[in-house]
Amino acid sequence: VHTQVVLILPIVQIQFIRRDLNYIRANANAVTYGQVRNQRPASEEDLKCENSRSSVTARSNLGKLPCYLIRRRKEEQAKKAELARSKNDREGSALTPPGHRRVSEDERTKTLAALHEAHANALSQLQGLPIHMSTTRVRNRQQELENRLSELEEAINIFRKPIVYIKLD
Repeated sequence: VHTQVVLILPIVQIQFIRRDLNYIRANANAVTYGQVRNQRPASEEDLKCENSRSSVTARSNLGKLPCYLIRRRKEEQAKKAELARSKNDREGSALTPPGHRRVSEDERTKTLAALHEAHANALSQLQGLPIHMSTTRVRNRQQELENRLSELEEAINIFRKPIVYIKLD
C-alpha cells in the first residue's frame, strides 16, 4: 500500500488530500512548518508560566519563584485556612459529640487545680512509706498509690487541653 502526503502551497496553510494518509508524517510536516498551535493555558497562572518559559534567556525572570512553587504555596495557605476554620468550628458547640457536654473554662480550671492538689497529696503519701520494710501491706499500699498517681496524671493531661468534653451520666 502506497501512502502519500501532498502539500499544497502556500506553506502557511497546509492542506491534506487523503490518499491513505500517513498521519505521522503529516503531523511531522505540520510541526516542521509551524502549523501546530499551542493549546490555550488552563488558567491565568498557567498563562503567566507560559510567558515566563518562552523567554528562557530573559534576565527579568532571574530570582523569581517558579510557578509550581507559587501554586503549591497557595494550596498550603488554603489548607491552613481550612484547618483554622475547622478548628474554630470544633470549638463551637455545634460539634459536641453526642452524649457529651463541653466543660466550661471555670469548671476546667477548678478541676485541674483539684487534680493537682490530689496528685501532690498522693505523692507525699507515697514518699512517706517506709523504704526498707517490705511487708505485704506496705507493698499493696505502694501499688495503690502508684496506680492512683498514674490515673491522676492522665486526668491532668486531659484537663490541660483548652477544650474538654465529658460524658453525660
